[in-house]
Amino acid sequence: MSRGPKRRAMVFVDYSGLRAALKQNPHLVGQSSPHATLDFTKLGQRLCSDDGEFIRLNLYSGEPVEVTETDEGLFMHSLKVHDHEAYRARLIMGAYQSLTGHVNSQAYVELNSGRMVLRRVEFKHGPAFQWVQNLLATIDRRSGDEDFDTIFSRAASINVEAKAARDNLSQLIVRLKDQGRIPASMMGGYSGRISQLMDESLDFTEKGVDTRLTVQMLEHCMNDSFDDAVLFAADEDYIPLVEAVKRTGRRVIHAFWDVKGSGYPLQCACDHSILLGPEDFQGLLFAP
Repeated sequence: MSRGPKRRAMVFVDYSGLRAALKQNPHLVGQSSPHATLDFTKLGQRLCSDDGEFIRLNLYSGEPVEVTETDEGLFMHSLKVHDHEAYRARLIMGAYQSLTGHVNSQAYVELNSGRMVLRRVEFKHGPAFQWVQNLLATIDRRSGDEDFDTIFSRAASINVEAKAARDNLSQLIVRLKDQGRIPASMMGGYSGRISQLMDESLDFTEKGVDTRLTVQMLEHCMNDSFDDAVLFAADEDYIPLVEAVKRTGRRVIHAFWDVKGSGYPLQCACDHSILLGPEDFQGLLFAP
C-alpha cells in the first residue's frame, strides 16, 4: 500500500470487552445496552488522530453455539441442555445475527469470529456432605459433644428436600413462560434465575478470538497496511502483541471506555491512550 501524507490507522476491537463495558456501566448507555447499534465506522474515525487516515475497523467476537432439536431433546454441540438454556442461547444467537447484519451495512468495518466453547457447571452439595460424613466418622467422640449424627442427618435431609422443592419451582416457572404469563420486563432474568434454582448453569468461553486478532494485526504489519494500530481492548494478555508491533517501528494506541477496568496495564504498554466517555458514546449511536 503506497504511503500518503497522513499516517494510516487501522482499528482492532475486542468486542467482548466493548460489550462488557457497555453492559456494566449504565452511565454510558442509560437503561439499555445498544452495543449492536454503535456506528463502528464513526468509532474508527473517532479513534484516528488528526493527522491519521482511517483505513479499516476490525471487530473480533465469538460465534455463538446453535441449538439443535432432536428426538432425544435439545443439544448444543454434544451437550444436552434444558429449555431455559436453549431459550438464552437463541437470544444470544439472535443478537449475534443482528450484529452481523449491522456490521455488514457499514463501510470499512469487518467482523471476524472465533468459536464458542461451552461446558456445564454444576454446584453439587453431595460431595460436601460425603466429606462431612467421612470426617465425622474419623474423629473421636467426646463427652459433651453435640449429637453429630443427628445434626448431619437433619442437614442432609433438608438439602435433599430443598433441591427437590427448587426443581419443582423451576418447572413451574418454565410452564408459566410457555404459557406466556411472565411479563416481558421480567424475562431478562429468566434463564439465569432458573439455572440458579437448579444449581447449575452453562459456561460460555470464547476461543480463538484474541488469537485471531493477534494474527491479523501481525499480518497487517507484514503487509505494511498501517502506520498506527488502535487497539480497543482491556485485556493485558495483548501486551506481548503491543510490544511486538512497536518493535516494527509502528505506533500502538490503546482505546477503551473511560470506566473502571479500562485496562491500565495494557494502556501503559501502548504509545498513547484514548479513553471515551458518555459524551463520545452518544455521538457514536447508529442512525440508519
